[in-house]
Amino acid sequence: MDKCKKKTVKESNRNAAWADVDKKKEKTDVPIPAEENVEVAKDWVEENKK
Repeated sequence: MDKCKKKTVKESNRNAAWADVDKKKEKTDVPIPAEENVEVAKDWVEENKK
């Protein structure tokens, strides 16, 4: 596969838990999502379990 070709995005990350960063860890700069976004992501996973 040619590395220059663009890949198409299969899913939207707009609603991902990390999309709305509430704060970041000071030393590691790791994003901490808002609690509401974590709950929405958890609910989505529970509903879409196979």
